[in-house]
Amino acid sequence: MCSKLITRGDNNFIHIMDNAFKGHHLLYINALKRLPFVRDISREYTVSSNKTRLISYIRDRKRILNYALSQTQSNEILHLLFLDNLYTASIFMHIPEKVKMIGTLHHYPNCKKKEWLLKYLSKRLKFIIVHSEYIGKQLEAIQIRNYIVIDYPAFHSSNSGLNDPAKLREKAGIPGDKIVLSALGGTRYDKGLDILLDSLKYIDEDCKRKLLINIAGKEETFSDQFIIRKTENCGVDIRINLRFMSDEEFDQNIQLSDAIILPYRNVFTGNSGPMAEGVFRNKPIIATDFGNLGFLVNSHRLGYTFQSENSRSLAGVISNFIRNGWSISNKSETYREKLTLQNFLENHYNLYMKLGK
Repeated sequence: MCSKLITRGDNNFIHIMDNAFKGHHLLYINALKRLPFVRDISREYTVSSNKTRLISYIRDRKRILNYALSQTQSNEILHLLFLDNLYTASIFMHIPEKVKMIGTLHHYPNCKKKEWLLKYLSKRLKFIIVHSEYIGKQLEAIQIRNYIVIDYPAFHSSNSGLNDPAKLREKAGIPGDKIVLSALGGTRYDKGLDILLDSLKYIDEDCKRKLLINIAGKEETFSDQFIIRKTENCGVDIRINLRFMSDEEFDQNIQLSDAIILPYRNVFTGNSGPMAEGVFRNKPIIATDFGNLGFLVNSHRLGYTFQSENSRSLAGVISNFIRNGWSISNKSETYREKLTLQNFLENHYNLYMKLGK
């Protein structure tokens, strides 16, 4: 298996590189390391996000690429796992022609300048991997055609079914008659937790009594005190657990939920880990109607969408879900089946094989 990828003795042929090891970055690395002949050359680098300090901004990104290239010989494959962090300095980067470089793009650029920089780099890459056909179509619209879609998987799928939702709720002190909507992951601004909190006051009173909002993940932009102040008179039960969750804890929070809620702002243009995990466990998704998330939920019938960044619209959708629920469909099941870790690995393996010929 995979013998076509060997070009020089017993050395590894595919090099995977990321500059961060937190959250989904580590899940991604550990998954791809399961494939034969993959060598993890990831090294943690801090990159400047201050574009007014142009020299350090460019230097940080060139340092990552130069390190990765130093670990990769001619005709080997170099896979940059987080292209988002690098392409904005692409015009200052030199990529040797004999290195077969590919990159995974998690978010579509949010301005014309970034689109141009990504297009510039794309001409030096063999392929760009994206996690949604929607993002692929956006790349086509700016004449980037060397992309391949590999769906973002449910990385925790191996644990699926090990925990009974009723027992998990009992352990968490959640009443069995509550409808649990979970907002999971770090409380970053772009993930729009404040939009969800603002919506609670607009939810129908009869629905409020049935509802519990489960907020769990690392404290970032929004603190527990902010959440408490926002919700103290909203009439909805709130469960707050702001800290870094282990993989098992994250999985348990998915499993005890009746739905996963994604109130993300329009600046978020990628896929969502909590969404993939929720879909895989047949949990309905309540998400913004904007961009990639809206496309996925609506086209695959994964749940409900609300008008982006509109708390009143979100409140109406939550009330609708509480009253009418959600049912699995052929479309949602077909999409769910695409999110297995096995599919993710097989698609990467096939791409590596194609490049290794």
